[in-house]
Formats: sequence, structure tokens, C-alpha cells
Amino acid sequence: MVAVDEKSPVPVKTPAEYNLLHKQCPFFDKHFVYAIINVLYEQKKDIFEAADLDKCRMSILEDTKMLTYMKTECEKNNIPFGADLCKKEEEVQAELKEWTAKMAQFLEVFSPAVSEEGLKEILGDKTVKEYFFEPGMHHPEGSDARESAWPKDVFDTLYEYATLQFSWGNYTLAAGCLDIYRNVMEKEPELQNSKKQYACLWGTLASHILVTKFKEAEDLLHKIMESIEHQRLNKHEEIAQRVWWSHWALFVLFKGESVQAFPKLVDVFLSDKNLQVIALAAPHLIRYVSYIAIVTKRLRPQLPDIASFIDTNISVFNDPLAMFLKAVNKDMDFKNLNDWLEECKSVCKADFFFVEENMFKDFEEHSRLLIFETFCRIHQEINIQMIAENLGMDAGAAEVWIVKLIQAARFDAKIDSEKNSVIMTRANEDIYHEVLEKTKNLNFRSMLLYSNLEKSLEDKNN
Repeated sequence: MVAVDEKSPVPVKTPAEYNLLHKQCPFFDKHFVYAIINVLYEQKKDIFEAADLDKCRMSILEDTKMLTYMKTECEKNNIPFGADLCKKEEEVQAELKEWTAKMAQFLEVFSPAVSEEGLKEILGDKTVKEYFFEPGMHHPEGSDARESAWPKDVFDTLYEYATLQFSWGNYTLAAGCLDIYRNVMEKEPELQNSKKQYACLWGTLASHILVTKFKEAEDLLHKIMESIEHQRLNKHEEIAQRVWWSHWALFVLFKGESVQAFPKLVDVFLSDKNLQVIALAAPHLIRYVSYIAIVTKRLRPQLPDIASFIDTNISVFNDPLAMFLKAVNKDMDFKNLNDWLEECKSVCKADFFFVEENMFKDFEEHSRLLIFETFCRIHQEINIQMIAENLGMDAGAAEVWIVKLIQAARFDAKIDSEKNSVIMTRANEDIYHEVLEKTKNLNFRSMLLYSNLEKSLEDKNN
């Protein structure tokens, strides 16, 4: 139920109403969805119905090969594990045992090939084809040395084994097998299968995300985006790939060390082309665009353009984080900022990517800084009581906060205790610096104008 205060245009919702999982699920692997729901089940039972979350968890597990894990969870929560599931689990265990035995010797010999250096050491001066397939070369125990050393489809088998390991929930082993496959394919062009190699990138990325290896995941996101940009995809395919990429990038940006720890990934996520795709096919991601823009100090020069982007698409997806940024940077509407900030807190309580307590604290701190920066741009002297009200702080706390900013050399200002105000002391910039300031974001604006023109022409031709 949405309530609106008569004195404020800010809608008030429960945290659960801000959850976006129903919009995100179509772009997530089912293993991601399980991990998300599992976190919400463990941490957010006060917001979501525990019984509903438990039902979702079991439903997802039933659709995977992680039935042994599901059985343990059922026993832990006193949920019946039916005879049909017991039979299915036995079949999965038998399949796992069969495949483990089938691949044991290959992985024992070639596990170092998970790295390029390891593969080089194994091959020596031989090519992949010479080492693996020439008669008389390294061959499996029990095979005829006069025959091909390994079956011709050994790498297709390895690829299938990796996908099965992923479905069994053995993500680290799956990633290792896919790394071996990718390294071998890069060494031997004649064996390459571009579709499988591209799928390998996504599979390895999924595995790294699920075991929280976010630095490795970031590298793969860049490789995938490079592949998207160089493949000959039609418009629909490119949009689909970019939407998937943008959703998967959320795990690295928001579950890794911090948003600021991945500057290159932030730049790709906020690139003009990617923002166009978000606006067209996934406007709910504007929430994350807003968060990144607010907490990333180096993006301040681009903030007006990001705020304009949000303003253009606000009718498609109206979110407190986006509305807060628009109110501060575009509308200069300081009256309702505290109400928007309170709603942002509700958003962070229910959104999987913001559930850690430090996420909202970081957002709140940077939001206050943005408000203060905006005040400083348009006022020469600012009453501390007025600042405090807009920052959602008492006057004493606000004064201490401002003093710390000044001491950290983040603002050229001083406190006038008699007037109870902050006085800006910055000198007027000369014409050179003024021109420099106004043009430093010209490249971004030019790209935005060019892309919009290109899109208009394409729409007209279609």
C-alpha cells in the first residue's frame, strides 16, 4: 500500500514493495536467484514472508542437480523430501560418480592447464593437436599407444563435464574445467568453437560470482563486453546481451569490495551506449545507476548528464534513489530531500545488492556531501541550521561534520560562530579555469548527442 503525505510529494512504501527481484530474475541464472533468496531468507525475515522464501528456495533447488544439498536443507527445516526426489537424487549421485571416474585421469594430468603458463609447461614444444591427438604421444592408461592419444571429442566432453559440475553446485571445479577449455581453444584455432568459447566466458563468470571471486569476475565482464562489441550481432541480440551483462555486473559492483574499487567497470556500466540499453530494456537498473553516481566522487562532472538521463526516463521507472539525485542535481528541490533519503533507506533494506548495513551508510554520507556541495555552489553564506535541516542532522552534528570537511581540505570555507553560518572563501576563478571547468565534460556530452542522433536516424530508417 502506497501512502503519500499531504505535505510531501514523496510516496511512502514498505521495504518489500521496493524489491526488484521479480524484474531481475529473467536475467539471472537460477543459481544466482537461489543465492539471492537464500540471503533474504537468512537476513530479511522481518521484511519478507519466511514461508514464501523457503518455498522459492526449495522450488529452485528442485530444478537443479543440487538435490543432496536440498535434502540436507529439507531435513534442517523439517520439510518432507519425497520418494520421487529421493529417486532423482540417487540418479544424480550415480551420474556424478560416473562422470568423476570418466574425467579423473584427464584432470589429474591436465589440471595445471587452468592457467596459460601451466598449459605451456605441459605442451612444451608441441602444439595442442600434436600433444593430445598424435599416435604415440601422451595417452591415457590402458589405451593403445598406436591410436590417437585422447578421443577427438575430449574437449567437448570436458565442456559438458564443466556444465554438469556447475549444475551440481561445484562452481570452483566448473570454473577450472572451463578455464582449461578456453586456454586450449586459444592455443589451437582449428579446434575453436566460437559459440562454446563465448558460453565459457559466461559460465566462468557465473562460477566466480557464486564463489565471490569478484576481481576475476571483473576481468571476465570486460572480456565479455569486448566480445559483445566485436561480434556481428543484430540490434536485438546486442541489446539482450548488454542487458544480461548489466545485471550480472551488479554482483561485482555491489557485492565486491566497493563500487569505487571497480572504476573501469563503472565506466563501462555508465557508458552512453549501456545507458541507452538500460533505458530501453531494463529501466529498473536506473536505481543502480543513481547509487553509483552518488557514491562515486570522480563522477561529479558527469552528474548533470546522468541527472538529465534520469529525468528523461523517470516516467518509466520512478525510484527513490533516482528521484533523490534528480531533486538535488536537476530540480534543486531541497524541501523534500530528507523524505527521499528516508525512502532510499527503505530501498536499501529490501534490495539484495544493498542489504549490507554499510551500503546505506555510504550512500547517506555521500548524499549529504552532494547536498552540501550543491548548497556551496549556489550560496556564498549558508545558515548552519538550514543546512542541518536539509541534511537530516541536528545543528551541532552538522557543524562538526562541516568542520571535518573543511579540515580535510575538501571545501574552501570557514565557520562564522557569531552568525552561526558557513562562509565560502573560494576565490573567483580566472577565465582560463572557468572555460576549463565548463568544457571538461564536453567529450561525454558530444558522445551523448551523437548517440541520440544515431538512434533517431536508425528509428527513422526502420
